[in-house]
Amino acid sequence: MNPARVALLARSPSQALARELKEEVGLTLNAPARLHGLFTNSRNEPNIRIGMFVVTDWMMDEKPRPQLEIIGREFFALDALPDDAAEAVHRRIAEVFHGRKISSPW
Repeated sequence: MNPARVALLARSPSQALARELKEEVGLTLNAPARLHGLFTNSRNEPNIRIGMFVVTDWMMDEKPRPQLEIIGREFFALDALPDDAAEAVHRRIAEVFHGRKISSPW
């Protein structure tokens, strides 16, 4: 088993989220995040579930160290997403902000 997966399994989803946001984005949660849903990506990894959280109270406290996994970070208005934003991004935004029914595929 991959050591990173073992480490993630040792944490609660909320703990893993807080750590990932801190390490990869430089963001610290000021309040607990809300779990929006668990999603499947059967085309790429059928045995993996993707947890999506809604974060409403946070602080950007440091610029993350450069790394290979994250090539950049930017914030966008909901009506100004990049042209190449994945369809899954549009679905999740519609669910969270426009009341669309949650679908289980990522």
